[in-house]
Amino acid sequence: MFRSILFIFFLLFLNISLAQKSFYIGIGNISTFGNTSSSGQSFKSSNINDFGLFLGNQFLVNNFFKFNVECFYLNNQLVLAKKNNGNYETRKRFELHQNLGLCLKPGIYKENNSFYFIFSVLGVYVFEKEEYTGRQFDRFDESYGYGFEYSHNIFNNFILSIGYMYSQFETYSSFTNHTMTSFSVIHLTLNYRLY
Repeated sequence: MFRSILFIFFLLFLNISLAQKSFYIGIGNISTFGNTSSSGQSFKSSNINDFGLFLGNQFLVNNFFKFNVECFYLNNQLVLAKKNNGNYETRKRFELHQNLGLCLKPGIYKENNSFYFIFSVLGVYVFEKEEYTGRQFDRFDESYGYGFEYSHNIFNNFILSIGYMYSQFETYSSFTNHTMTSFSVIHLTLNYRLY
């Protein structure tokens, strides 16, 4: 049964997908914002200047709609909380370090302008570290994100994009007694269409 469905899918859509390959790579500046809570209080943290890498494929559905599939790496390095009792031996930190993700971006376009909705699955890497001893606890988990993006084809194969993604993600730090509740990322990206 599965083979029959797979065969029909390739028979119907293979020519369309092969004829519309439009791979792109990109590098961009990202700003990451995190929310934590501790003892009933809410805290916000930010890392305004870091980088992200993007690799995607674009499919034109018709004269108004397009669909992107994109993989990305985000180098967040966002310190969510610190603990320091006055000397180096007590310094501890809780950090959202990196994200790997896959996103689906359906969108509409007209001429050189595109607007997308973002639906992502993220691999989230968070750690907490005791600076003096070097003791560190690493956590890898999955999260889901959503957002939007605007892209403009500035010339030839270069595309400038700005976007926002939000993810509700909860994890606890035993070193700092903070609980991360969510994070969001704003990106400004320059993509180059390979073909």
